[in-house]
Amino acid sequence: MNLAEFKGVSWLFLNTTETKVGVDLGGSKIEIKPGESKIIANNPSSNPTNMAIRYYFQHPNKSEWKVLSASTVAIYPNRREICIFSWDPRYKRVNYHGITFPVME
Repeated sequence: MNLAEFKGVSWLFLNTTETKVGVDLGGSKIEIKPGESKIIANNPSSNPTNMAIRYYFQHPNKSEWKVLSASTVAIYPNRREICIFSWDPRYKRVNYHGITFPVME
């Protein structure tokens, strides 16, 4: 994967599941196919800002989409985010794990 676009104020999403995952981050909507990864690069601002975020997934046995999580996140100009979607066998649904780290430029 070419990580040249993964700069400050960017999000890297990895879908390790066998179903489609959707992300809506401040109006930027992407769909991530099984085994795929995508980057959302936000416009850097010198000030922190709040943004709505929503994760959803396509039910494996149906064509309907299910909301996984919806919230508001703080976007900082010196951070990158990685979010990994995985299958949770206990609850039979997609789960996600995130990591945040600072950008030293």
